Amino acid sequence: MARPALYRLYRPHRFADVVGQTRTVATLRAAVAHGRLTHAYLFSGPRGTGKTSVARILAQAVNCENPQAGEPCGQCSSCLAAGEGRHLDIIEVDAASNRGIDEVRDIKERLAHQPVMGRVKTYIIDEVHMLTAEAFNALLKTLEEPPEHVMFILATTEPQKLPATVVSRCQRYEFERLTTPMIARHLGQVLDQEGIEYQLEALEILADGADGALRDALSLADQALAESGPLTVERAHQLVGSLDRSRLDRLLTAFWEGGPPGVASALAEAYHEGAEVRQILRDMARSLRDLMIFRNAGPEPFPGYRQVWLRQWAERVPSEIGVEAWVGAIEALAEAEGRLRGGFPPLLVAELGLYKAQRILQLTASSRLSPPPPPVEAPLNPENPEPEPVEAPRSSPPAAAEASQALPANAGWAELLKRLRRARRTLWALLQQAEVAQTGERVVITFRYPAHRDLFASAETKAFFESAFRQVYGPDVTYEVRVAGEEPVAAISDPKEVKERVRRTLGDEVRLSGFDG
Repeated sequence: MARPALYRLYRPHRFADVVGQTRTVATLRAAVAHGRLTHAYLFSGPRGTGKTSVARILAQAVNCENPQAGEPCGQCSSCLAAGEGRHLDIIEVDAASNRGIDEVRDIKERLAHQPVMGRVKTYIIDEVHMLTAEAFNALLKTLEEPPEHVMFILATTEPQKLPATVVSRCQRYEFERLTTPMIARHLGQVLDQEGIEYQLEALEILADGADGALRDALSLADQALAESGPLTVERAHQLVGSLDRSRLDRLLTAFWEGGPPGVASALAEAYHEGAEVRQILRDMARSLRDLMIFRNAGPEPFPGYRQVWLRQWAERVPSEIGVEAWVGAIEALAEAEGRLRGGFPPLLVAELGLYKAQRILQLTASSRLSPPPPPVEAPLNPENPEPEPVEAPRSSPPAAAEASQALPANAGWAELLKRLRRARRTLWALLQQAEVAQTGERVVITFRYPAHRDLFASAETKAFFESAFRQVYGPDVTYEVRVAGEEPVAAISDPKEVKERVRRTLGDEVRLSGFDG
């Protein structure tokens, strides 16, 4: 004989056994205890939150021969029959498959019959929103003035689809999604009774993946029981369908610290290891969303295992990112998931979505740079009466800057990036997107997009970069900023050269003023 599913085996039989729904349960139990029952109830809320279970307990309680403080005794013949599903006065109707006017007329014809085993003939109509308009019309009069020995309990996941005339004739109770700790705690109790070993983090992952539905969590745990051995974190990720921790960390590392090639490599690795593209996009979007919430609201909204992970990543992510950028990046990933339905190559869709999200976050972080540290005046140079700004106190001695001037081109740029990564991570991320070449005493920085060049050209960013650039390359090396595909425009500091270029472009008849030389 097949073993019953966990959600059936551990279905509550008393109000006290219901997980969550404290307010609803307390009100219904008090109504039973004081005999203040109404003729029609409407239970609405997400799936798997206990609507049908509470309806059965209420039907059992009103027919119990010896109720105790509003609870069914569980021992009388009526309670035993209800528990075994053979009570003649508790009738369950699935409106999804019995939705027409004929089924409602059949119910109305039976209403005149007196209860056989209990005191109240109770009709539980599940998924009531599936009834047709004609069926609702046939039910209206009965809901308004039913016989005294009849009670209706309507259950639905979509109350907005019910006619207002039906809702107004019922006493309505809203069932809430269960919290992750509630579900995890109940899963632990169930697995303890089943003799199954588990990791606490695995329970939280299953509870989190159930999205507030206890029945879904129990179904996931049921799948775990099909395999021998303890319930591990890795198995929980497989059951939920989410990326495991190591795979997600590799993707996020490439996303935050690398450029498009690194993201493409990490994405291809996860894809070839069997991860679904849709799940990759969803997990990345959720990670960004959680980091945004963690940064702005703290750790309280998250389960314990998620708090530890988010705290680690929050320390690695630039702190200058605003809420608008977070939302824009998440929307980019959501749009990419929508494109999967259009027949576009899945891996390419995911790459484009991740590139777009990465660019939004990195550009915004660079545009929100905090003011540079106040310059420290260096001793005046007789040949240069103006003091040069020096980066705020550094751990390396001044001799290190002089030594770095002798570095080769590649080594000099690597040293510059190394310093920027420590001192101004967002500027480092912006320069990661650029190509760099050195010819003689000039370093050419080529950005792929004009937006990158514009961000780099902001006064604060440029001042900070120039200070670090001089420390690495010395005063004799200059730099030039270009955009790929555009005519290069070199940085000109000599007024004579400026005048000469303007005349070559606009003609000798142009009069120039305000230039020395």
